[in-house]
Amino acid sequence: MTKAEWIKKYEEKTGDMHELLPGYTEQYLPDRGYCQYGVDTKNKSLVIYETCGDGKFWYDVGLLICSEKRLNRLITIVTRDIRAHLRFFGGKVEKENVAADGSYRISGINHIGRPFFVFPAWFDNKKNKYAYYLITEVGECDVF
Repeated sequence: MTKAEWIKKYEEKTGDMHELLPGYTEQYLPDRGYCQYGVDTKNKSLVIYETCGDGKFWYDVGLLICSEKRLNRLITIVTRDIRAHLRFFGGKVEKENVAADGSYRISGINHIGRPFFVFPAWFDNKKNKYAYYLITEVGECDVF
């Protein structure tokens, strides 16, 4: 698919408009889709904001970028079902709290044996649900 086709698919699937954030980089591959990310050097983190296509592939690219830049964590924005997302990426939930507003705070161990944390990013009034930050600790690991 072309980049424009992937963007159209993203907009149709999510109901969100594609937007390249200032200071972010966008990578595109015809058979994998696209990924938008930024580096937070102050907090030694890679932030993946918008993706469409092969989510597992772009997650692995994020891990490689973290390794290359010696970043300690990978932060992703999850706008879909957070529990399904965690299962898909091999996360093992150890603690889950549901707040009075129905949002989740989740922690556990990721697929490489490191801690992860989930908490609300924002409430999407249009979709009537929360988007979440998923913070995955990756620093000092030997998976690369």
